[in-house]
Amino acid sequence: DRELWAIAHFAHLFNIPWICAKVISDLPLDSGHPESLNICQVVKEEALRYSQILFDYYCQNFIQYQAQTHTQSDQIDQIFATFYFTESMKRLFISYFGSIKDNKEFLQKAIIQSQKSEIRPKEQAQYFLMLCHDYLNPHKAKLKRELEELQQGQKIINLKWSTDFEKIVIKSEIDDIKNIKQIQDELQTLYSSKIERLLNGEVFKEE
Repeated sequence: DRELWAIAHFAHLFNIPWICAKVISDLPLDSGHPESLNICQVVKEEALRYSQILFDYYCQNFIQYQAQTHTQSDQIDQIFATFYFTESMKRLFISYFGSIKDNKEFLQKAIIQSQKSEIRPKEQAQYFLMLCHDYLNPHKAKLKRELEELQQGQKIINLKWSTDFEKIVIKSEIDDIKNIKQIQDELQTLYSSKIERLLNGEVFKEE
């Protein structure tokens, strides 16, 4: 099954649904042929019958799945037509889609909310992907909003979560000696206890 393994690996890698049906050697051997007979010769002689078995199984089991897959593909194409997605953005959305496809209300609201924003088309797509990410990661989204609230009023320092949400990164630029004093003042205004709780994964307001 090396060939199938390769197909399954890349289907999983790109979040592509897949199903496989195979006729295994048990079937020819159970068809009245002695086991001493060359199995490859058996399959060759009865190739039409085994092909028909596979086709019948496909008709009974895969057609409904295929229709469902086409419906999902149509939904994805509709999203792609709505936003200016780069190829990497498309791959990211496809990775999200499996978990949000059944919540049509959320998808509709996210599309409307993104399009209302007075920003460029590519930024609308980025905003839409951010909404999808936050929907799938609600706790991280709350932590991010809490940090944004702490950021309000800060003019010199910039607060941001690390990608793994394990650290709060503080950034600033110094182009004048006065900036050092401003940085010190802004750091003193931050609530150290609140930052500590954020680092512990706590949120302060439930929605």
